[in-house]
Amino acid sequence: MNEPEAFKLLTLASARDGRTVDRDVAKVWAVDLARIDYNDAIDALSLHYAESTEWLMPAHVVRCVTRIRTQRHLEAQHRLSIAERTQQAEAAERERLILMGVIEA
Repeated sequence: MNEPEAFKLLTLASARDGRTVDRDVAKVWAVDLARIDYNDAIDALSLHYAESTEWLMPAHVVRCVTRIRTQRHLEAQHRLSIAERTQQAEAAERERLILMGVIEA
């Protein structure tokens, strides 16, 4: 996340908790959240305030982004698992039809 993005994130936090936002604070947050994608940070901010009344800090953003990314990974694995099972079933059905002589190999 860069400084303008950190400023926007802090402005969104300010709408919820009334904090004062300035460039110096945004610079520090940009350093703290340098490895965090801005869109993930926005999702993390929403998640944090949906679950907590605590003042948002960079550590909260990092923790929530980790949860969000883990959930996305699990969902992707689930979708992949479904796709793999579908492919296996289709391959088995094709093999069955070949053995029955319904279709050619």
